Amino acid sequence: MFCKKCGKEIPDDSAFCPKCGAQVNMAHPSGENSSFDYYANQAKQEVQKYNIWAIVGFAVAAVSFFLPGFFTLITGISALVMSIYAAKQIKVTGEKGNVFAILGIIFGSLFILYGILCILLFIGLFDLIEPFESF
Repeated sequence: MFCKKCGKEIPDDSAFCPKCGAQVNMAHPSGENSSFDYYANQAKQEVQKYNIWAIVGFAVAAVSFFLPGFFTLITGISALVMSIYAAKQIKVTGEKGNVFAILGIIFGSLFILYGILCILLFIGLFDLIEPFESF
């Protein structure tokens, strides 16, 4: 049988969908409360959790605000990798945290660019100070 809410295939004797937590059968066939209700509620609670990788990726990107040049490249790459991984996981599991993952991707990318710019300025590939030396 398939869940009417999310479309996932579920066992015929299921009371709740393990993916979205929607109630499939109104009552248990035996007419009593059973362990089906307990496990269905556990699955429903798990869907309500935030994805930990999305939160960590966003936190690493936020820490980059306080770091000097080269270190933002390292933290930007870390934040980008974790946030992309989180976004892929969220699509599969249905967890919360998609906004954190997207912000981690955006900020991680920006800090990668900022770190590269700082490195290029440091090694002298952009000679921006020379035009101002004539004053």
